[in-house]
Amino acid sequence: MKSQFKGLSCVVVLISTIMCFSAPASAACNEPPSGTLVICQPSANSTVFQVPHIEATVNPVAGSIANMKVYLDGKLVFQNGGPVINLFEGGVANGTHFLAVNAWDGSGRLYHAQQTFGVTGNLPFSCPISGVGVRICGPTQGQTVSQNLDFSAGFKGNVPIDRLRAYIDGMLIFDYVPPAGQNQILVGGIRTT
Repeated sequence: MKSQFKGLSCVVVLISTIMCFSAPASAACNEPPSGTLVICQPSANSTVFQVPHIEATVNPVAGSIANMKVYLDGKLVFQNGGPVINLFEGGVANGTHFLAVNAWDGSGRLYHAQQTFGVTGNLPFSCPISGVGVRICGPTQGQTVSQNLDFSAGFKGNVPIDRLRAYIDGMLIFDYVPPAGQNQILVGGIRTT
């Protein structure tokens, strides 16, 4: 069921954590030819919604794989003993990203694959506000969202803000007492039905 975002009175900043975990291998990534490393997901030049599923596998020329590493935009984000990567990588910002996977067999031979992909659908992690008031950064005005609302906002008062509340169609859905000095919020998964 979809819900139309109607309005949000004062809002908050709960820092979201980066989610990164490995899942059991799935059949979506078939074994490639000998001497090949392939990235099965995300597809090259595709756009994924929020959390990319990174899936890769390697078939060494001889022996077994000793180490695999996953790099996003040049930064190491995950490694294991191979020969399969099956990872849901959270905290990846909207935009285009460069994915590289390296694997080494027991003899030190390098196997490599790389590609770009895009991410969309994440709320802004930062929502600064310069003047007194509330700035809603996400969702945007008129945007249709799922029944589990994610929102981000910045807020500032003439005096410290001591309570933040969010309403949808006049119904209170979020009530929060921010700690001193907090002036932004990122909240996820609020039931709206």
